Amino acid sequence: MRSAVHRLPVEGPLDLSLTFTCGQAFRWREEEGVWSGVVAGGEWRVAAEDGLLRVEARGRDPGADAIRRYLRLDESPELHLAHAEELRALPGFTDLLGMRLLRQEPWETLISFICSAASNVRKISNSVEGMAARWGEPIAGSDRRAFPAPAARARVRERERRAHG
Repeated sequence: MRSAVHRLPVEGPLDLSLTFTCGQAFRWREEEGVWSGVVAGGEWRVAAEDGLLRVEARGRDPGADAIRRYLRLDESPELHLAHAEELRALPGFTDLLGMRLLRQEPWETLISFICSAASNVRKISNSVEGMAARWGEPIAGSDRRAFPAPAARARVRERERRAHG
């Protein structure tokens, strides 16, 4: 099994649950306190540990810098809102500061957005995960698959796509 473990510092608040379930990404799921997601052709297992973020990359390891960029670990959400005192005064607003806007892959983001029309987060997650399971490349050391590349999706006939939801 190919895997690498990164322990990364986090700038500012980070709420993994809010980040991964807010409807911006659809391939993250929580298993016993560890968040599992497929990013850039590999599976990432993410958890807060001893004041750091522990990321195990299974299959393809993009490296610590790519993980930092995707999760925006070097940016404090508070920094971007320093000028917005009126927002800070809203009830519950500070609870949202731990949500990070992910730097997602454009292709998967586009397809997820198309799937989101007239749908809900659970259905979108199931659709996107189903596409990966059916047509994505295997990830070494993981039972999950990468999101299928545009060429792989183009080879699938409409009838087969419809048959798989």
